[in-house]
Amino acid sequence: MQVKRYKPITPSLRHKILANTIRSQFKNDKNPFSSKKEGWFKYLKYNKLSAQAKGGRNNQGKITVRCRGGGHKRRLRLIDRSRELGIYTKSEIIDIQYNPNISSNIALLSTLNTPSIKFYILASNTMKIGDIIEGYKYNDIEKLNNVNLNNNEINNNKIESNYLYNLPIGTNIYNITSLSNKNILNEKSLNNIKLNTKQTYLSEKNLKNKLKNSYLTNHLNKNNGVYSRAAGTFSILLKNIEENNELRSIVRLPSKKIINIPSNNIASIGKVSNELHKYEIKGKAGTNRLLNNRPKVRGKAQNPVDHPMGGKTSGSGGLGKPKKTAWGKLAKWQKKK
Repeated sequence: MQVKRYKPITPSLRHKILANTIRSQFKNDKNPFSSKKEGWFKYLKYNKLSAQAKGGRNNQGKITVRCRGGGHKRRLRLIDRSRELGIYTKSEIIDIQYNPNISSNIALLSTLNTPSIKFYILASNTMKIGDIIEGYKYNDIEKLNNVNLNNNEINNNKIESNYLYNLPIGTNIYNITSLSNKNILNEKSLNNIKLNTKQTYLSEKNLKNKLKNSYLTNHLNKNNGVYSRAAGTFSILLKNIEENNELRSIVRLPSKKIINIPSNNIASIGKVSNELHKYEIKGKAGTNRLLNNRPKVRGKAQNPVDHPMGGKTSGSGGLGKPKKTAWGKLAKWQKKK
C-alpha cells in the first residue's frame, strides 16, 4: 500500500496525504451495496453498534476531557480482540475493511463450517482475502482427535494467534491480551470439551447474543487486546522465564518498555496493518473537526481566570515563572515516578 498525494487544486489539498486508501473488496460480491437482503447487510446489524458522541462529558454533563466535540456520526465495529469467536474453528478472510474508529484496518472472517457466522478481528500487514486462519485452540483439539497437523508456518499466517509459551523467541506479535493464570489450557480442560473438528462451538443465535454483549466484553474489559493495537505497531517476544513456579514472558513494547506478563496470554502474530498511517497529513482544520477534535488554545493566550499562565505578556511579569497546567500543577521538570 502506498500513500496517496493530491494535486493542489485547492489550498486544502496542497499538503494532504492519505495512507489508508483501502476500499472493501467483498469476496464473491461485485457490488456489496447493491442489495440490502444479501451480502453485507445480513450481519451488519449485529456486527456494529451506533456509537453516541459524548463530547468529552461524563454522566453528569461536566467536561472531563477537553478539546472534544462535534465529529461525524459513526458506527462502532465489534472487534473480537480476545479471539473468543474463532477459538475452535478454521476461518476464512472474506474482506479487509477500513475502520473509522481506529487507525488500523480490520479483517472480516467467516467460519468454514458455517459461513453465516462472521466476525471482525484486527488485520495484520500480511493478511489477504482468501487466507485461512486457525483458532489458537483448534490445533489442541486436533491433537486429541489424532489428526495430522501441518507445520505452524508463522510467516504465512497459518495460525493467527497463539499462547506466548508456544511462540519462538524474537517473534513479532500484536494485540496481546492480559489474562490471569486461571486461563491456562490443560489436557484435563481439553478432554472436557466435547467438540469435533467438523463442528463449530457457536451457533448463529449464540453468536448474535455474544456480539451484542461484546461491547462490554471486548471494549470495556481491559484484559482483551491490551498491547500493540495501533497501526503499524508490534511487540517483540524476548524470552520466557520461570518465576515462583510460574512461566512468564518478557515482551518489549513499541514504546521500548519491557514488561513481564504470564505466558498464558494470547497474542496475534505479525504487525498491525496500515503501517503508513504515521505519514498522513490532514490538510485542513475541518478534517480534524470531523474526527471529534476541537481547537486547543495556548495557556498564555487565555485570561488569568481561565489559566495560571494567562493574562501575562512577555516583559511585564510573565517571564521567569514555571509553566503550569490549567489546574495549577507544574507542567515540566517533574520527577518521573
